[in-house]
Amino acid sequence: MNSNTYFLISGMLFGCVCLMYVSTLFGSNSVIIGGYTLPTSVRLMAALFTGSLSFFGLSHYFKK
Repeated sequence: MNSNTYFLISGMLFGCVCLMYVSTLFGSNSVIIGGYTLPTSVRLMAALFTGSLSFFGLSHYFKK
């Protein structure tokens, strides 16, 4: 796998995870891990982090 393919796949995967977190923020869904519900602040930070990873991955892909 070359670096272009890696950046495209990782950017798309992180984008999907970001959309999942954003949908839990705006919807009535929640993220439950081991019986513990993640607070809104953690979900917001996770959405920002995965969104930035997606942005950087896709920007490297489209830069070339």
